[in-house]
Amino acid sequence: DIEKNTVNFHPNYDGSEKEPEVLPVTFPNLLVNGVDGIAVGMATYIPTHNLNECVDVAVALQENPNLPIEDLLRIMPAPDFPTGGVVHDLAGYREAMETGRGAVKVRAKWHEVVTKSGMPLLIIDELPFKVNKEELIKGITERAKNKDAGFEDITDINDESDKGSSVRIVIDLKRDAVPAVVFNYLVKNTKIEETYNYNMMLLEGKAPKQMNLRQILLKFLEFRTEIVIKRINFDLSKAKARLHILSGMKTVLEHMQEAVDIIMKNKDS
Repeated sequence: DIEKNTVNFHPNYDGSEKEPEVLPVTFPNLLVNGVDGIAVGMATYIPTHNLNECVDVAVALQENPNLPIEDLLRIMPAPDFPTGGVVHDLAGYREAMETGRGAVKVRAKWHEVVTKSGMPLLIIDELPFKVNKEELIKGITERAKNKDAGFEDITDINDESDKGSSVRIVIDLKRDAVPAVVFNYLVKNTKIEETYNYNMMLLEGKAPKQMNLRQILLKFLEFRTEIVIKRINFDLSKAKARLHILSGMKTVLEHMQEAVDIIMKNKDS
């Protein structure tokens, strides 16, 4: 709806054309796609969230702006990362949703398999967001070769991921190794687990302000209401202009002979 005068435009960097001040987004893009930005004296960090959950929690607040935080968190219980992983420390998430600041931990998703020969395998299926798979494998391999504490039970590691987005890292272990124990060592010593911070510092007008989940979504709903009203007014003005023309045509049809006479007697086009 950007062509329907829903947002303000201003000159671009060299004044050669105009660009929108903001985009008339239809969903809470700030929360869905997340933000990672640094400015002078301040920073903003917002992890990504599930699209359906963000829309549902916005709808719930539209119906009841005073909905308790417990109800909001039931609808949107955690961040949602494109590479998967398992979210830990939901107390930090709740703090972030209530205050605008907090942190969550995300660790790899894994399972164990025992081969026909009785050898245990630790298989990683998902990695935390932005963790470089090649560097992770290289680091584990080097520490296993050096027989670092906690890594001596690893005998081999292979990347069996496909060329798409799915991850499959197979870690061969010694026969008497316990995969859960080895995984815990990996959590402590590698990027198998990462921390993602919340610092929801946003611009309200042109002033920076720390916001919680409710404040962000209520501002979004206020914005969407403004967009919808502007869109309706644009469509209404177009409809009124069209109505003016159709009313004129109707008048001509009702007075056809008179209209023809006026045209025929007119000296110029």
